[in-house]
Amino acid sequence: MRDMFAVKDFGDAKRLAQFSVVLYYIQSVYGVKPVYLLGPSRGSRKLSDARQTFQYLSHISFGHSYTAIAAFSSRDRTSVAHGCHRVEDRRDDANFDRALHFAELALTEIFQTSWEGGDDPGR
Repeated sequence: MRDMFAVKDFGDAKRLAQFSVVLYYIQSVYGVKPVYLLGPSRGSRKLSDARQTFQYLSHISFGHSYTAIAAFSSRDRTSVAHGCHRVEDRRDDANFDRALHFAELALTEIFQTSWEGGDDPGR
């Protein structure tokens, strides 16, 4: 995780911003602070569900690899893959699927309008 906070170029800054958007979305939905999502503990079922949803949305909404998500969240790549598969399996539930679908749309729109949209007031 520490390496991900060392922004070396534009791509790193964009990646960090995308992870942050997903983290704060998960915080608002699950009521779990990012420090716990990124912490070393497995925690409760609620924490595991929140962490796996963070991993899944980071992968699906922004195309981050399991390796990049693992580095950001101090997890093993195979743990991230497992978490993403668990969330994908839960999409059989129509309500959960609908919620994730709208989350994906909202996250990409929020990021696009905040990161890429708008005029630069410094011009």
